Amino acid sequence: PAEDSGVTLASARDLVFDGAESLNAYMQEASYGRMSLSGSVHGRYTLPGTVEYYGGARDATTGLGYGVNANLMQTDAKALAQQDGVDFSTTDRTIYVFYGWSNAGYGNVVNLVIGLTNGFKVDVLAHEMGHGLNFLGHASALNAPSGSASGPVPQDLFSLTSGGFR
Repeated sequence: PAEDSGVTLASARDLVFDGAESLNAYMQEASYGRMSLSGSVHGRYTLPGTVEYYGGARDATTGLGYGVNANLMQTDAKALAQQDGVDFSTTDRTIYVFYGWSNAGYGNVVNLVIGLTNGFKVDVLAHEMGHGLNFLGHASALNAPSGSASGPVPQDLFSLTSGGFR
């Protein structure tokens, strides 16, 4: 987390693992206690390249980077963490949080990449974690089966962002 973001290592740990309204609390509730998260929080690291180095550009209004190669950012962030003694050999998933990146986030089977400015909150983390659990699509991309109501499924049908989890 960046110094001027107001996010500390302790508040990041609280949001992901320890807090009553954390990603871990949500995952435990949503899975009826069959899934929980544990881990550690490390950082803050300054990536060696600029937004342009990572293949992106800056929004003229916000100054945030967009269109970047997040895989290259992950590679560089992981290398910095390893230099700092972080051992990734025992992790199932890694959450990378980048300050200055305009995207809310994306997730895959191994990693979640989150933009601190727009995405470091439980609903986005849970959404991206869903991609990591092989819930690969978005509800708004589904179509009703033949013979039933036609058209796409409403976007907020399975959306965490439409009201939280409590």
